[in-house]
Amino acid sequence: MKELIASAGNTLVPAILTLRAAGFEVTTRMRGTSEEWSAESNDLVLVADDPLQLLGLLLVRRTRGREWRAGDEEIDAVLKEFGTIDS
Repeated sequence: MKELIASAGNTLVPAILTLRAAGFEVTTRMRGTSEEWSAESNDLVLVADDPLQLLGLLLVRRTRGREWRAGDEEIDAVLKEFGTIDS
């Protein structure tokens, strides 16, 4: 049987703990009416709307490295597969 983890309130604390275990200092602040989260290590700063997004950014960076951005061919292939993706 497959384990299911869904993006929900019960995943926010584990996301923060995972970021801390990876060596990041996690902080939050208000920017106008929105909350901004950041995770900072010696050589990387991540900024997002919530801890799960921070963790996703960390996975992108760790998986793809400093050249994490998608190239034109990658973008075209993903858009062909999934259609328009909100940015």
